[in-house]
Amino acid sequence: MWKFVAALGLLIGCSNSAWAFGPDAQACYMGTQQPAPDYLPYCTRAIEEGRLSRGGLAMTHNNRGAILLALGREDAALADFDRALALNPRLSLAYLSRGMIRLWREDYRGAWEDASGAIESAPDDSRGYVNRSLVYIRTEQYDAALQELNLALEINPEDPMAYNNRAVVFHTRGDHERAYADSEKAIANGIDKYIQRGMVDHGLYMVRVSINYGRERYAQVIADLDTVIRLRGDIAWVHNLRAWVLATAPQDELRNAQEALRSAKLAVELADSPEHRDTLAAAHAEAGAFEQAITEQQRAIAMLRRAGQTAKIPAHQEALDGYRNGRPRRMGENDG
Repeated sequence: MWKFVAALGLLIGCSNSAWAFGPDAQACYMGTQQPAPDYLPYCTRAIEEGRLSRGGLAMTHNNRGAILLALGREDAALADFDRALALNPRLSLAYLSRGMIRLWREDYRGAWEDASGAIESAPDDSRGYVNRSLVYIRTEQYDAALQELNLALEINPEDPMAYNNRAVVFHTRGDHERAYADSEKAIANGIDKYIQRGMVDHGLYMVRVSINYGRERYAQVIADLDTVIRLRGDIAWVHNLRAWVLATAPQDELRNAQEALRSAKLAVELADSPEHRDTLAAAHAEAGAFEQAITEQQRAIAMLRRAGQTAKIPAHQEALDGYRNGRPRRMGENDG
């Protein structure tokens, strides 16, 4: 039922403005703090004026690349990072950001080389080790990933990204106790701000959700899902899972039909699927609206049939039979 994505650390080049001078270069630097298109002309003017030192020019290319990357313009960002490193081959920030683009594009060799370049350029910066761990996570070399993350935490014992990624590794390997402990440390050290700014995904909280779900700690599951929604409200399956727990939890005090309906409808709006329709049916049933539950369950079954996913239909049919008999769903029954 669960699929978890290793958290990806987008380490945007928040640079040291001492590298550059002049109002345009300074404004370009400010754009790395709150990226917006309005800052790009300042960067371009600073680059084209010809007044910057070689180091200042490298940093300004890096800063423009960071803004472009935050705006989703990867190709243009990559060109700026390439130029920054051509001007200054020891600019660790450019290695970090270029390495993340390469990682997303599944260029694992290039991502590893950039992480290594960041480490060589700034051996006392934990972020290079964190980035190199991501290469190992994506290629399922978990022992190597742990080694990198342990090194990162030796350098910076409060690095939330290192705890975040190590929690994912521990969880993947079935070491739930240590995964949970690291998730607590990542949260305590401020991982939420990275999630909110899009610099890392919500994988850490989903590790916690998985562990707590398996331990039947459903109140904590809801609390963590609510945090993810507060940070990133556009993830359909997070709304769907929240609705499922609120509609079908075994504890009476946890179920909330109206909140389940609200979350289930949001999930369907964001991404219509048989699973989301199935949850919406369960929410209607919890609210006592069995005719609506029957309608939604029939829609889920029809979608499965059209998709050729016939193996899932019997469980959905059993749930449909329950609604016809006025019986709501409970967790563990007909999960599909």
